[in-house]
Amino acid sequence: MITLQEVYSYIKDHNILSGILIFDILSLLLFPITPFMLFVPGDIDIIFGAIFGLLWAIIHREKSQKIWKIVLLVGILGGLLSTISITTVALILSQPTPNFQESLLIFSINLFIYELLSLTIGFMIGIINYFKQGNKKIDLRKPKL
Repeated sequence: MITLQEVYSYIKDHNILSGILIFDILSLLLFPITPFMLFVPGDIDIIFGAIFGLLWAIIHREKSQKIWKIVLLVGILGGLLSTISITTVALILSQPTPNFQESLLIFSINLFIYELLSLTIGFMIGIINYFKQGNKKIDLRKPKL
């Protein structure tokens, strides 16, 4: 029988995959209950999903994993997976149901905005983590050659 400790250690060991899944599941669960939006329906949900998914993946990373790779993978793949799931739910719930061309247009607009949001949030979290480590200092007065 699989214990909860084994599941947790597996999720911690596979931090990028679990970050992507946290990103998608949290975004999808928040979508029907969040009445607010900035640009398109679901963008606030993407922001919350991206923040928690990226933080999970970065906090549980191994020392050999680079932050920028984690940010790119979780940001791009989590945004794509969330776009597919949120757009599918939105199209199912919409009345009347749009035809294929309208559905493709809605998907492409959502994909552009969701990917832009997830990469921006990933970039901000990556920069914050980079400077939070303490040993990274940039001297802008003296360029390195």
